[in-house]
Amino acid sequence: MSALPFHIPVYPLPSRFSDPYNDWMYSDTPAELLKVEPCRLNACTLSFMFNGCLPMGNFEEMAAYIPRVLELLLQEPQENDNFHADQLENIIMWCHVEQKAMAREENKAFLAGMQEAFMYLFRRWTAQANPFYAEHVEHLLKKGDYISFSDWPPPVPWLRSERFLPHLLALDSVPHAAWLLHAADEDRWAADYPPLPLPPAVRLAAMDMVEDWLLTTASKEDVEFWDPFVSRAHAYFLQHSYTPDAP
Repeated sequence: MSALPFHIPVYPLPSRFSDPYNDWMYSDTPAELLKVEPCRLNACTLSFMFNGCLPMGNFEEMAAYIPRVLELLLQEPQENDNFHADQLENIIMWCHVEQKAMAREENKAFLAGMQEAFMYLFRRWTAQANPFYAEHVEHLLKKGDYISFSDWPPPVPWLRSERFLPHLLALDSVPHAAWLLHAADEDRWAADYPPLPLPPAVRLAAMDMVEDWLLTTASKEDVEFWDPFVSRAHAYFLQHSYTPDAP
């Protein structure tokens, strides 16, 4: 397993999966997966094991597989890799499920490592305007705000958008400007989650940066993906009759 650029304590591999939510209809599946070394598990299998809010085991059993999950998230995804973003979504959900376990004194180093890991991944993915990471960025900017089940505790503060958004608001690069337009885009988000609010002046600055890039050095693929976001930003200002001198 590759060395991680952040510290995640190593937990021993489990001897069994306890299935705390009694949702595994195929009883032989957990036993078969116990025989497989974590380094041989792929994103599809790990997503299956963590299964959103219904993981295969309790915290200690599943924490042993987190280093492998993070290793895969750090890798460049392969073509047609449909499970890269799903894996991230499931781990975000798992962090909510296991937030009480992570808060225990004996797991605080693990919690700190996970906080560091998510911020590292967010910075890595938003350092480029690669459309492949659209779903990844969305997960980190919305899941923590809108996870809500009747028997769950409040959302985890360190996974809310307010932790990640300031990194983009610096507007210190074209990719950061592009992802801000993405986060504020009503067409992209409104179906399930409201877009993140941006001050008009920030939205305008981001739009200008991205538009200049699209008109000069952007690839054809980038233009095809990002131009609609700029167009809808223009429409936003027309709809709201906003000018730079307006309040």
